[in-house]
Amino acid sequence: MIKREITHIIAEYQRSFPVLVFTGARQTGKTTLLKELFPEYRYINLEEVSTYSMVKADIASVVNANTQNVIIDEVQRIPELMSQIQAAADSQKNMGSYILSGSQNLLLSERISQSLAGRAAYIELPGLTLAELAGHKDSGDLYARIFAGFYPAVYDRKISPPIYYDQYLATYVERDVRSLKNITNLDAFREFLGMLAGAVGRPFNASAIAGNIGVSVPTVQNWLSVLEATYIIFKLRPYYRSIGKQITKTPKIYFYDTGLLCRLLGITAKDSLETHYLIGSIYENLIISDVKKTIMNRKSFEKLFYYRDKYFEVDLIVNSGITYRPVEIKKAMTYTSSFTKGLKYWSDTFGGNDVQVLLPHIVYGGETQEAGSKFRLVNWKDAAQSLLLR
Repeated sequence: MIKREITHIIAEYQRSFPVLVFTGARQTGKTTLLKELFPEYRYINLEEVSTYSMVKADIASVVNANTQNVIIDEVQRIPELMSQIQAAADSQKNMGSYILSGSQNLLLSERISQSLAGRAAYIELPGLTLAELAGHKDSGDLYARIFAGFYPAVYDRKISPPIYYDQYLATYVERDVRSLKNITNLDAFREFLGMLAGAVGRPFNASAIAGNIGVSVPTVQNWLSVLEATYIIFKLRPYYRSIGKQITKTPKIYFYDTGLLCRLLGITAKDSLETHYLIGSIYENLIISDVKKTIMNRKSFEKLFYYRDKYFEVDLIVNSGITYRPVEIKKAMTYTSSFTKGLKYWSDTFGGNDVQVLLPHIVYGGETQEAGSKFRLVNWKDAAQSLLLR
């Protein structure tokens, strides 16, 4: 089994909260990880028909004041469980007695906010990271890594990525999407997914996508919220000094998993990636999603932004309180001084006073090295670890 970086956070939370709640995209390895970390716990899977019926018929016999050490998977399927778990957790002093898991962030969050606030630690498990796959076969092959993506099953079962992601998408659209929103036009939703993949790394234009698909802008915004709630995509917001503008201005959209992104783009072999017209954006997605997942694994507090004006652009800005690190992302194997233009401009414009600018980084295809005293060149395999160092 591939060692997961989030393990130490789980142990820390287990000592402090009576309930642990795990969520994340479908098939990121939640059940496998929980069974390995807590082998002595009773495991209840509510996706099994017989188990669901048994628990639904008699919740109190499954969860009560005497219940100890239980994992309940896909807990959002029986919302009534939450109030029962709340009462049981309040009546005992043992920490970590209840471990709840689900792949639907939106539903799970609503139930927890209503019943388990203050009692539950919330843990999001993303797909694998580049660091977690270090040493794995082909870990140094950029295009193999992008194409295979970061779902554990691709590595555990050695499944062909196109076959795996076709099945993943079918399951996701037919089950998760339908249970979260009353989406009647699944063909239009699939078309929306494809258009979103084609616009990866660009400012999100809901009106253009809605017009091309033939649906309303509110429908597109609702669909986007479903993808975000189920950990398919995340938003990268623009940097402004005003927090209000950061929230209201146009975000960029990235996918958590590059293998899924490749499948939505119709890429069927890693050898076709190098010459693909979107390879620059796909590479950018790889780096930014890996930084995002690393932050989730560490439960750290960095915020991520991009910057863009009429003349300059910075691909990524990592904010750690009052410190900011601007980052340029280039797939090129060779460094050129043109990579630094946006970094210099942003540092000079926004640095100073309450903004401390850390050493700007350039993530590229070559090896880690110094690019003078004002910039650092970082290889893609080491990007997240280097960017998050304060």
